Amino acid sequence: MEAMGVILAKEKHDFLMELGKVEVCSVPSPWLRRLKRGHNPAESLASGLAWKLGWNFSPGILQRARSSPRQAFLPKTLRIKNMHGAFRSNLRGKNLPEKVLLVDDVMTTGATLIEAVKVLKAGGVSEVFPIVLARTP
Repeated sequence: MEAMGVILAKEKHDFLMELGKVEVCSVPSPWLRRLKRGHNPAESLASGLAWKLGWNFSPGILQRARSSPRQAFLPKTLRIKNMHGAFRSNLRGKNLPEKVLLVDDVMTTGATLIEAVKVLKAGGVSEVFPIVLARTP
């Protein structure tokens, strides 16, 4: 998946460079899913992207506050409710980034990204730019 992050960085290089200086973070997976998979696909993607662009990768900026049922099995109407309170920011006492590039692997309704952006902004980040590798209908 890191290789996909490198490819994404190459393909979107000019667009991404227009953002200026940003911190890169990923949407964190629940620990049990990460354990089953052996990795967090969004984190691997973000790591490769940050490496290729020479940007700082800060995976701990956003953390899981609680596990949540997989979004794939929920109807659209329940996805936002499912994600409410799923994340917390870990920005207190740190050099607060002004801009964050938030990486996820797949987006369907955007509920996960909406909640993650809210949490980062509530934590003091001025601008959050979500980016995904794939979008499902």
